Amino acid sequence: MIDVSATGIDSLLVSLMRQIVGGDFSDGNLWLCFELASLCLSKWDCLLQEKPVVLTSALYTFLRLLADHCRVSNNLKLEMLRQMEIEFCVKMLRDQFQLCLKIGRDLVRLLQDLFHVPEFKSIWKDLVLSPSEFRTAEYLDISQLYCIRTSTRYFLLRITPEMETQLRFLLTHVMLGNQKRYQIWFENKFLLGPERESLIVDIVRFICCAHHPSNEIIQSNIIPRWAVIGWLLACCKKKYIEANGRLALFYDWLFFNEKVDNIMNIEPAMLLMVCSLPKYVNFTHSLLEFLLLLVDNYDLDRKTIILRGVSSAFNSLVQKGVVHSLDVLTRCDVLSPFIRERLQNLLLNDQGKVPRDLLPVDLPGHSTQSLRLPDMSCMGNSTQSTQEQFTSEGDDGLSTRVVVVPGGNEVDSIERLVESIGDIIKESYARGLQTLEAILFSIVNQCNQRNTSNSICSEDLLSKITKEFESNGYRLFTSLGSLAGVVECDDEICSATAVIIRTFIFSQNERIQEMLLLWARNGFPVGARLLSYALRLAHEAYAADLSICEEDIIRLLVEKLDYVDLTEMQFQIGLKKFSLFGDNHKLVFHLIKNSLNWNSVEQHKLWGLIRSELPVSEVQVEKIILEFFCSGKIDVNLSAIAAGGLLTLCSSCAPTSALVGTIMSLPNNFFQDFAAAALATWAASNASMLFDSITKFAEKLKMHPVPASASQNIGINLEWKISMMEAEYASHYVAADLKGCSIVCLPIPLNLHLPAVLIKLEETKACSKADITRICCLLSMPSLKQLKQQVTAAGCGQHTAVLMSRRYNIVQHVFQFFMCIY
Repeated sequence: MIDVSATGIDSLLVSLMRQIVGGDFSDGNLWLCFELASLCLSKWDCLLQEKPVVLTSALYTFLRLLADHCRVSNNLKLEMLRQMEIEFCVKMLRDQFQLCLKIGRDLVRLLQDLFHVPEFKSIWKDLVLSPSEFRTAEYLDISQLYCIRTSTRYFLLRITPEMETQLRFLLTHVMLGNQKRYQIWFENKFLLGPERESLIVDIVRFICCAHHPSNEIIQSNIIPRWAVIGWLLACCKKKYIEANGRLALFYDWLFFNEKVDNIMNIEPAMLLMVCSLPKYVNFTHSLLEFLLLLVDNYDLDRKTIILRGVSSAFNSLVQKGVVHSLDVLTRCDVLSPFIRERLQNLLLNDQGKVPRDLLPVDLPGHSTQSLRLPDMSCMGNSTQSTQEQFTSEGDDGLSTRVVVVPGGNEVDSIERLVESIGDIIKESYARGLQTLEAILFSIVNQCNQRNTSNSICSEDLLSKITKEFESNGYRLFTSLGSLAGVVECDDEICSATAVIIRTFIFSQNERIQEMLLLWARNGFPVGARLLSYALRLAHEAYAADLSICEEDIIRLLVEKLDYVDLTEMQFQIGLKKFSLFGDNHKLVFHLIKNSLNWNSVEQHKLWGLIRSELPVSEVQVEKIILEFFCSGKIDVNLSAIAAGGLLTLCSSCAPTSALVGTIMSLPNNFFQDFAAAALATWAASNASMLFDSITKFAEKLKMHPVPASASQNIGINLEWKISMMEAEYASHYVAADLKGCSIVCLPIPLNLHLPAVLIKLEETKACSKADITRICCLLSMPSLKQLKQQVTAAGCGQHTAVLMSRRYNIVQHVFQFFMCIY
């Protein structure tokens, strides 16, 4: 399969790597590890040319496994495996280092654990002192690796699928306070064993970097990530495992860059330190001490990079509202004075020339667990008193607005910063942005004190800020159209516009909102830039959580995008590049139900997106269909498009036993031919699987008979649906020899009179008398003549029902169904 580059072979190999359990030295686990290492070496050239991602995944996997394997001695099988793993890893690092760079900074973390292995000592030495030995032009210094964030797919490699499922369940469904029994079960299942403890390091890394909960979960009583990590670290019995676990927790702090890294990667460590106070002060103390030791000793030659990273991490956590203020640590009396002093010095070293009293201290409207976008509906209320907001117009054309900032000293400080911001921008644009941020946060903090004794006229404030930036070549709120052709444009990441918008989004402060409105009234494209920034933030940080089955977002898409854009989106969804609907069938059904009130164009577009995603997702389509048809009285006119969409969705899905069973069990209240049409489509496209599903469904019915109270309705319903479906399928087998067929019992008593069916078949010449006679023999029934006598004696009854049925050819289909089964 590798030689011919079979479709999906890379995913298969990566899935097999995930089945290797760390710290497990059983024969089966070592065998799988040996086979995959051997495969990577024997198929090196092919994998390198066609599937390089398999090689980088294997490198990450085997480097991590080697850390465990090298700690065990006197094991012949393990020794052979260890040599093969070392051979592969050294080959990758020496011959294909440009591929290894794609792993990112965690490559360094893994290599640290192997420094004691002779084969890796030279690699580590060249990595730090002689980068040219790797013959890779892009690699000049190890600091380049520090700056590359490791993709989440690598963290999944060391977590088995079962372990991932249990962890995600714990972090999305278990309430805080009820987690103990789940933790005990998880520990006994996955961490019980002499060397299984090393898995804690991989789990901590997975939770920090690969599991980012939605805002809904963050704001709920679900057990937070920091609590699970705290429990895992407390489970460590070996000191080196505990140290590696803490390193995994803080690793992204050391090189944090808000342009590259995700705030959610560093959030658990901060909340773990803050929320452990004051009850578990020793735990917070040890974590802070470990972080400060990392800053001082992790890489002495590149300490500046680490200082900048840790300081940037702290500042970002405050700016984005993860914590109100760093005072919770720097002014905490229960922490040792030495730790507090060192932390204060660390923070002061990164403040530059911005006064300490103007650094962000407290943002209103934030909790320690919530990162929320502001309610934009409040902007609609800002127009109620326009005359009060804009009182005059200055010489430069800017309207006048009074921004209230209490406290004479603070006002003077802000004014001094505004006066000096031009000179600061000339010296350093980055420091100019820091100064602007200090001004804005000072306004936020002073506004939160609700003191209106002093005020700053926004004519001076806004005009000076605008003038100073533009005089140095930096325009505020640049039009998005002018940025379209700019290569590597970072205007939405590192610019004055980004600082202003970011402050507004995360402070939710009315003064900043008023300033934005003022800029907008004076011709700046504030609205477009605000929307663009918010969308980018949502896409980069919480795209899946914000959009999964969100009716407003999905309706906006189908309303505003044309068919060309939607078709392109369907291609991307089909390739699983992103998801709109998720795997919760209840949310999908709720969306479908609400969409019944949309216009027809929007509904058709919606079903186009649904048909692209659901057949390739894990959502239970059968439950959506069942809820739709069993949800009570439905207006057939309103539901027509949805019913058609469900029918097309069925044809796009495989006829599994669950889906087929659901279709055959639907009530007959409306859209009566829905089930027959779906079954007939499957009979033409996937007959073999359909027949297998029917057989499984019949066996289930035989094991769990239909209750007597419901047997009549369900029996009739199942019968005609089966018969309609079998018309297409049986055409392939009707001429088959029946001699080898085994006689089985009907799965349920069909509520259609079999003698009447056979008589009708003979009367309509649907089959020969010989075939009918054979059926009678197989079913141990009387002859055709005797059947006619029985039917005549019984009266019209079901015989008439068959003859007068709207589905005239049902009897022929039923006969073909019997022919296939018997």
